[in-house]
Amino acid sequence: MFRDAAGSLRAQASGVKETTVKVTLELHYADDALSGVAAGPDASRHPFSGWIGLVGVIDQLLADGAGAAVAANSTNHEETDDADH
Repeated sequence: MFRDAAGSLRAQASGVKETTVKVTLELHYADDALSGVAAGPDASRHPFSGWIGLVGVIDQLLADGAGAAVAANSTNHEETDDADH
């Protein structure tokens, strides 16, 4: 179960993988133009311009974060398997 943006309680579909990625944004908005830098959890900096550029950077950071979570999860399983032998 989780709460949506309106605060309503909702059931999460089974089989859905959940990943949280911390993203820090520095935004500059002037003359109706957006630009800035998004920083990922590893402090890597990703400059962007425009709303579509922002969405693209967030998409990339989410993909990187999901990949890191899978790699960490895989490493944890390998360590557990090694400890069993």
